[in-house]
Amino acid sequence: MAEDMGLDLDRHRDLRGRDREPWVRRAGIALLTLIPIAALLNTFGQSPTEAVATGPGVRMSVLSPEAGRGGVIFQVRVTIDPSSAIQQPRLILGDGWLEGLTLNTVEPSPSDEQWGPDGLELSFPPVEADGRLVVYLQYQVNPTTVDRRTQHLELRDGTTPLARIDRTFTVYP
Repeated sequence: MAEDMGLDLDRHRDLRGRDREPWVRRAGIALLTLIPIAALLNTFGQSPTEAVATGPGVRMSVLSPEAGRGGVIFQVRVTIDPSSAIQQPRLILGDGWLEGLTLNTVEPSPSDEQWGPDGLELSFPPVEADGRLVVYLQYQVNPTTVDRRTQHLELRDGTTPLARIDRTFTVYP
């Protein structure tokens, strides 16, 4: 009866001549499981890393992810620790902090915000010697963005550069 329906016991029940097929399926499933495992190991970003720069009388650090995916919301923390007073603290965010990323909020709010030749300039009230300024920036990665860019962040006292951090940010699909 099995012969009438087009079934061959050797081939269909005993899998003769088909011994590679299960291994091909298993290899395909194993490859598909590598993607979530890589994501769990933070291969595709979101875990923050710290970058530090020092300059005359100041230490600046940035805690931020180096990679993200479209639609992801993340936070950047900039900490400024001066050993001498900064009268006109200004953070300059280069293009890499704004292209393909939406800057949702800046806390504390800057006293002035303007676009300059080097990027977005955020001005803050003076910071005393041995004081601290912590700035939080909340971002969202635009869903259509996929690329790698350099992010420049510079601290100035008025027009005098104090410290600069250059980072690379990668946006995965």
